[in-house]
Amino acid sequence: MPEYAEWEDRHILSKGIQNERLYLQGLQDGIQLTVSLLSQSMGAEGENERPNAYKA
Repeated sequence: MPEYAEWEDRHILSKGIQNERLYLQGLQDGIQLTVSLLSQSMGAEGENERPNAYKA
């Protein structure tokens, strides 16, 4: 059974590395989505304010 224990250790380690990579990718995607949504929101607010500034 030492072969199985060695395989199990490698399997657990590779799954841990895979999960960590997936977590980091999800974190990066979430940050990118947040930045994109905030920049669109700021752009929309800026467009609404510009015409008012010219009317005054």
